[in-house]
Amino acid sequence: MQTSARTQINCNIIFTKSMELKILKRIFERKQKHAPQKDCITCHEQIHAAARVCHHCGSYQNWRRHLDFGNLSLALVVAFVSVISMGVPLILQAIKPDNSEISIAYIDRADAMVSIIASNKGTRMAMMNTLAFMTITILDNDQVEKEYKLVFRNMNDADAQNNISARNTLSVPEGTSLLFYYGIMLDEITERELVRLSRDRSLTIDNIQQCEFKVIHINFDGKEDINSLVIFDRLKIQEPVLSLLGSMNCLNKIPEPLVDKYKLFL
Repeated sequence: MQTSARTQINCNIIFTKSMELKILKRIFERKQKHAPQKDCITCHEQIHAAARVCHHCGSYQNWRRHLDFGNLSLALVVAFVSVISMGVPLILQAIKPDNSEISIAYIDRADAMVSIIASNKGTRMAMMNTLAFMTITILDNDQVEKEYKLVFRNMNDADAQNNISARNTLSVPEGTSLLFYYGIMLDEITERELVRLSRDRSLTIDNIQQCEFKVIHINFDGKEDINSLVIFDRLKIQEPVLSLLGSMNCLNKIPEPLVDKYKLFL
């Protein structure tokens, strides 16, 4: 008795559900019948006005109909894009020279040291030279330009020239930027130029026209390059105060003991 009662209940539930589905289907068909229609762009059959895909032929009704891609074509496009994205870095690496590429930036400071940042954008290591040069251009009283060249030395490691292990302090690995310090080197050239400066009575703050610092580095291929940094250029400065500060900063690269020894700027 219990089994037959349960069977009867299940049958009633199934019947009720089927009736509900039929009613819903009729309601949907009536709405579809009275809903606005349009012709399919591809097969011209009647479809709902808001339909994006034709239920007769399966074609898109919006902009996607212009992309006539099958599964194979789409797979080929995806594979092509993947190959290109992997190959571009290799192509750029092959085109780019297998060498170092050094750029120099000057850091302004008020003491006697010259500070620079060396950036290596290449694919190989470079090495900074232990020596650098500063050229001071002066306009004398007869409006004639005179140049004085002073030798500077890399102070990151004073023994780098004689100590092989210490030379690592002068190297600039690829993809890095390092800070280097240079100080005046009292050698034969510098002493001769300081003597010339001491005899030049036109050496004043106002007569300094330009101060240029040249840094030498050695590329990975063994070739030397020179980077020029203009520390001060009077022609490019309009403000008198800035011009004064620039010329003073240029002269500050000569340490006070040397200024007193050679009686400069008197």
